[in-house]
Amino acid sequence: MTLKSHYKGSSTDFISGIHPRRTYAFKHPLLLKSSKRPLRLWTVNQETEIRQAFQQHVAGIITDFPERALEIRREIQDQSK
Repeated sequence: MTLKSHYKGSSTDFISGIHPRRTYAFKHPLLLKSSKRPLRLWTVNQETEIRQAFQQHVAGIITDFPERALEIRREIQDQSK
């Protein structure tokens, strides 16, 4: 995926979400901030990357550790109250 293909895909009616690799998304913070479609990153397994994804308000993550991700998400949500 390139930024150009992301923006092209985001402007079509039949694409409802974007699912880039976590490494690509974290290298391109503009993608995280300006996406017109929900972003769901894969495969986010490291605690620091899970935190970063949730702090960037991505729509979701694909992970091998869902319990850890839910715990971190709850912690971040509790801090923002």
